[in-house]
Amino acid sequence: LKNDNSALVYSLSQLLNLAVAHLWQVFQLENTVDFIGVSQRALLALEDATGVTDLGLKLDYKISHLLVDEFQDTSPTQISLLKALTRGWQNNDGRTLFCVGDPMQSIYRFRKADVGLFLQAAEQGVNDIQLTQLKLYQNNRSSPEVVSWINQSFQQLFPSVNSVKQGAIAYSPFVAKKPKDASAGVTIHPVLYANDEDENLLEAKRVIEIIRHTQSTQPHAKIAVLVRAKKHLAGLVREIRRAHTDLRFQALEIERLSDRQSVQDIVALTKAMLHLADRVNWLAILRAPWCGLTLADLHWLCADNHHATVWSLLFHTSNIAKMSPDGQARLAHFKTIMAVALDNKARQTHKRWIESVWLQLNGPACLWEASDMQDIQAYLALIEKLEKTQQFDINTLDDEVNSLFAAPDTLAPDTLQMMSIHKSKGLEFDTVILLGLDRKSANTDKPLLLWEEVEAPNTHQAAQLVAAPLTPTHQKIADVTDLYDYLHDLEKVRSEHEKMRLLYVAATRAERHLHIVGACKVKEKEGGLVLTKPASNTALGSLWPVAEHAFEFALSQYQAPQNIDSTANLSTFSPKLLRLKTLAEVIPLAKTTREQTSYWPDDNENEIENDNPPVQNAEIQTLAKDIGTLNHLYVELINQQGLASWPESRVNGLQAAMQQWFKQRGFNEPEISMATKKVASALITTLNSADGQWLLSQKANTELALQNADTKYVLDFTFIETLENNQKIRWIVDYKSASVASETTDLNAHAKQYKKQLDSYAALFEQEDLPIKKAIFYLSLGKLVTL
Repeated sequence: LKNDNSALVYSLSQLLNLAVAHLWQVFQLENTVDFIGVSQRALLALEDATGVTDLGLKLDYKISHLLVDEFQDTSPTQISLLKALTRGWQNNDGRTLFCVGDPMQSIYRFRKADVGLFLQAAEQGVNDIQLTQLKLYQNNRSSPEVVSWINQSFQQLFPSVNSVKQGAIAYSPFVAKKPKDASAGVTIHPVLYANDEDENLLEAKRVIEIIRHTQSTQPHAKIAVLVRAKKHLAGLVREIRRAHTDLRFQALEIERLSDRQSVQDIVALTKAMLHLADRVNWLAILRAPWCGLTLADLHWLCADNHHATVWSLLFHTSNIAKMSPDGQARLAHFKTIMAVALDNKARQTHKRWIESVWLQLNGPACLWEASDMQDIQAYLALIEKLEKTQQFDINTLDDEVNSLFAAPDTLAPDTLQMMSIHKSKGLEFDTVILLGLDRKSANTDKPLLLWEEVEAPNTHQAAQLVAAPLTPTHQKIADVTDLYDYLHDLEKVRSEHEKMRLLYVAATRAERHLHIVGACKVKEKEGGLVLTKPASNTALGSLWPVAEHAFEFALSQYQAPQNIDSTANLSTFSPKLLRLKTLAEVIPLAKTTREQTSYWPDDNENEIENDNPPVQNAEIQTLAKDIGTLNHLYVELINQQGLASWPESRVNGLQAAMQQWFKQRGFNEPEISMATKKVASALITTLNSADGQWLLSQKANTELALQNADTKYVLDFTFIETLENNQKIRWIVDYKSASVASETTDLNAHAKQYKKQLDSYAALFEQEDLPIKKAIFYLSLGKLVTL
């Protein structure tokens, strides 16, 4: 480092030291450590300034064989650790180093992985250990048709030669082991659009067509939709949520928590409760499903006064008198709950305060899916975490919520999955769909400082660090490439090479079918239509040499799509009012799914033009099934809260809530009355019976969801009993709500018909190596029958 830049580099170095010192204090305060800290401590444990440590000598004595998997994604720190572990090893001294990796699958540069280290180790070895290269060419995953296309395509897309400096890997063709399959292959799906606002919708519709066709022809085939960045799935997920609700999918860390309506509602509730003058969020919670005021009622309430808080306007009787009777009733219910809540502000933690108000407003009944409850719990846990670390404020809460992801659909089968390409590495699917290929990479700011380790040629000196600070634009010399520009351009070349490897990883996840969905804009030029070539920094731009012919053919057949559904466009979309049909006593056990939702578009909302009835659930929910569901929910709550909290009087007092629950499920009054009596009777019988009291006093897992290789199970009740001799027994208990006459029915014989089901549950606990007792508990009789 010379002359003009030395002072700047010194200043940057000082700032870096201060930042490191501050981070160290933060880690100490939080009693935690990051991955870099773990790596550094591992290195310091083996070697320090004086040389090899005692631990390093001990490990050198004990370790005879090392196996390193995924070697293509090692970082300089990991290589240093490997060298420290093998210091002093010699060829043929009885110790072995075995490194496994595929350099064409090196895709973790953002974690500081450097595929050049793989090439160096292959050529020069590690320390004094020379590595013998064993190359594998057989592909055991994909059909010959898929392998052939990948070989032909990526042979021309990959660099022609390896390069340590540029992180370039030449393509190595593979040979398919599987037999030929005439139905397998690779298909490029050009999606042509003329208007930018149509792109996401047209692309999503094409992907859904592929999914529908695959599921109809191969019902058990596993389908994966892969993208470079999670945000590229937003359009597809939005279209499925809007118009294809029967398509259930598994998606890990795809949908941001802040994008889910249920979370948006409770966030608005949080902000309104914390700030009475937050007019937008107060209007939002009055509009939310738990209150559901129409726009007309909101107008009468707030339109003539833009300066007073919404909370104060809730007490303006003249304005309230202008509202509809339904709106007045909803507002009174809401105001009663909020008044008590605001009086109790600062008397409890924010988490308990907000959660209690949300429950009193019947927030659980406003959820769409079972996983929504997990999202709400994740949000409340975040508030609790911020409070404990004294970081709770609105701005921090917004930032943290944006970093959380919605829980996956627990009821969705694994036959349709969505994930990033990085997440898919190591997995395989019958059908793979690549989406969002025309999206540009995120623009990143140039770093203030770039550096590179450089080894002097033909010498045994240690690698030298070459660093260059960012040169301000006004100090640049025209047509002169400085050191910073050279290092920056070198990073761009490495990034381009990795981008191609990322596409290779995505393509090789497919066993039988690979669908490449790419969108390209069509423009009129000189009386004809032309394609807008994809940008070079997109995946489609990288694939263009092998995909262009498919797009040119699609252009020759192109006709502008008609009747594109404009409701998917935010510029023209008008949301309908969703709200609880009735505001009644809070239902403490509301666990709803989309099919069970108790609210729908309100036909009285004046901006709704279509007066369509709510869509009914395709699967007929029988009364007996719902009686069992409610019994299960209450038994779970009793077990959690303890028998002492559930006297018979409490069950009787909840019958109004039970009636409301059945009413929301669409049953008539005679059915509701009969069902409520059955639930209350079964609970009271259980609470008063010896078997019921013993069972519910156990510390158990209720409604426990477990899964083996191919089947998902939900266990009603399971716990471990410790006997007087300290022997432990695993109990698995299934509830039965249906009425059984004990006088005329042999309960032992009746229970045996469920033995096969309980045996499958027991198989899930084989690894515990504990005795297992299986039993059926009859709620209406309060009797436990062991099998």
